[in-house]
Amino acid sequence: MSPIDLLRQLWRALPIDIHWRRRIKHWLLQGPLAALGSRRMAVLDVPAWDGDWRVLLPPLDEPADRLLVIDWKPPTPDLDSGSYRLRLILDLLLESGVAVDFIGDCEAERPDYAEALRARGIRTLIGPTAALEHLVAQGHRYKQVWISRPEFAEVYLAPVRAYAPQAMVIYDTVDLHWVRFERGAAFAADPTELLERAHRYRRLELANARAADRVVAITEDERARLLQEDPRLDVHVLPNVHPVVDRAAPLNGRRDLFFIGGFQHEPNVDAMLYFAAEILPLVRAELPEVRLRIVGSQMPESIRRLASPAIEVVGYVAQVEPYFDQARVFVAPLRHGAGMKGKIGQSLSQGLPVVTTSIGAEGMGLTHEQDALIAEDPADFAAAVTRLYRDETLWARLSESGLALMRARYSMPVVAERLRALLTESPPEPVSGSVPGVGTGGQPGSVARWSREEGAQRASLPPRETDRRILILGVYLPGIANHAAMISRELLGSHDWEIDLYWASVGPKGDEPPAPQLESLTRLHSPERLPKFVLLNRLLAEIEIERYRYLMVVDDDIELPPGFVDRFLAIQEARDFTLAQPARTHDSYTDHPFVNQLPGVESRRTRFVEIGPLFSLRRDGFAALLPFDEEAPMGWGLDFVWPILLGAQGLWLGIVDAVPVRHALRKPVSTYDYTQTQDAMRAFLARHPHLSLSEACIADLTYPLTGPTTSAP
Repeated sequence: MSPIDLLRQLWRALPIDIHWRRRIKHWLLQGPLAALGSRRMAVLDVPAWDGDWRVLLPPLDEPADRLLVIDWKPPTPDLDSGSYRLRLILDLLLESGVAVDFIGDCEAERPDYAEALRARGIRTLIGPTAALEHLVAQGHRYKQVWISRPEFAEVYLAPVRAYAPQAMVIYDTVDLHWVRFERGAAFAADPTELLERAHRYRRLELANARAADRVVAITEDERARLLQEDPRLDVHVLPNVHPVVDRAAPLNGRRDLFFIGGFQHEPNVDAMLYFAAEILPLVRAELPEVRLRIVGSQMPESIRRLASPAIEVVGYVAQVEPYFDQARVFVAPLRHGAGMKGKIGQSLSQGLPVVTTSIGAEGMGLTHEQDALIAEDPADFAAAVTRLYRDETLWARLSESGLALMRARYSMPVVAERLRALLTESPPEPVSGSVPGVGTGGQPGSVARWSREEGAQRASLPPRETDRRILILGVYLPGIANHAAMISRELLGSHDWEIDLYWASVGPKGDEPPAPQLESLTRLHSPERLPKFVLLNRLLAEIEIERYRYLMVVDDDIELPPGFVDRFLAIQEARDFTLAQPARTHDSYTDHPFVNQLPGVESRRTRFVEIGPLFSLRRDGFAALLPFDEEAPMGWGLDFVWPILLGAQGLWLGIVDAVPVRHALRKPVSTYDYTQTQDAMRAFLARHPHLSLSEACIADLTYPLTGPTTSAP
């Protein structure tokens, strides 16, 4: 017995739990055995990861009692209403005793915004690298994960599902972006780009909503719009929240018109250009002394050029309350946009009456003449402004009714109760969302319905709840049975899919019996070295394959990243690949470099998927490829024929780069005769239409990676 074999036997004989084996291996690789490199550590019979070793450490015995908020940057409440809303939501969470952490995808304009969060006791991390490291180490601590905005839900949903599978994922739409873009197109010189963006965002926002356990809409109108698109969604309304003053500043001494808004938001730019050109001249014809004061951040030159004796362009100010107290009328001539308009709520909560459009009033429950004045065309809008400016009785009535509306619907105590219900109410019966019994502590486990649809030529809806079954078949050598057992633990750890896993063992049994859990999964044992696809067909002969949405075939000599099944199939579903494989890490044994992981790439639609070490076939490809053709008993050559068979039906193949596997445990040709297998492949291909190597190794479409990926194992 070689020293390596002796070490392996001694290591396996130790009565040590797998989690402690991983911890010990971690310590050895960081210290005494660091010079050996991870590949030598395969002797220790646990995965040899080259990435972050914390991935391999089990969660500590800590409760999942924290809430994680993810947004594009730390809130900048003095710059935009979305940040103002989020900051107040964070305040409400802290006041209710929730322990909150925050991840910002990028830095804010100034470091003091992040420091303000930390000063409130909110652990704050910035950047995708820090975010992923934190999720790996602390994901098990989260009871809820709140992700704001569609672009960042798309990026972070997959790692959140992988590293915080017990958490309820809440997707905060902020507003429905696709609705905003659709409306904006009507006022654009060239609507094509905005309409295309609206189409992309509709697919993206609906995919995010389906992927989350709970969706936050900002208005009842947008909740209804989401449910119209997909009645299965669990949508709650959490509106803007505003501190409401007890009493408005007196009318005496107030003068002029006022508008505030973040000018990175195009509807605000359009509103002021429109007001200055078409409404203000009509107002000044009746009230020549009246001026418009414009306050807001990130003003473009087109707004700054409005400065004149009639218009004061102020720009950014840190304290806006004095401007509300000095103005006589707030104007919000919005022609397009979506969601709830924070500027209008802020004005009403300060007791300053508002003249707006139906777009501006939408979602707030404003009634014309009761809570605000609502007008559409320039003449009517100007007349409403003039009337409100002159009529002190009307001004006082609208000021008081606006305050009453804000107290009843959008004040801190009212929104705090909505927030409590959102976080504590049990989710509805699962349809394609959460599956009871998967989570911990009574919390339903999350089922990822994540579907990154943007850029896909066609989209597939997430599978039905009754359609979440996977059949996984594998072949292992009894001599290294415990590695197959380790692969099984990872595959059976899915939170999103119901898995049936069966192995066939081939060849003489080794001295060491397989792990007990592997014995129960082994359906077939062949003492003689039968070819792989012959064994797979024998397993399939006993199984009703149409019960499953996917068939996954796996070899026993790979290392899988944590959360592999859920993350891999999320991308296969989203990209509509009928047949897919994970890319290989660059330290893997590889016959075709084409399948090696590409940096910065999520996945590729290709004309080639290897027969091993792992592939996944969706049900729509079963009839074309099953049972496997045994003319190529080891499978060599099948991967050049499969593209022809699937392509004839308009079905797609793909390689998933974002979730690679490591194939380095043993050389691929170490268990069979290479020359004999090559000859069999040539004979097989001579009898079947097939692609050449140069035709096969082509990516027809590449999907770039927009967020964190799996650390290569």
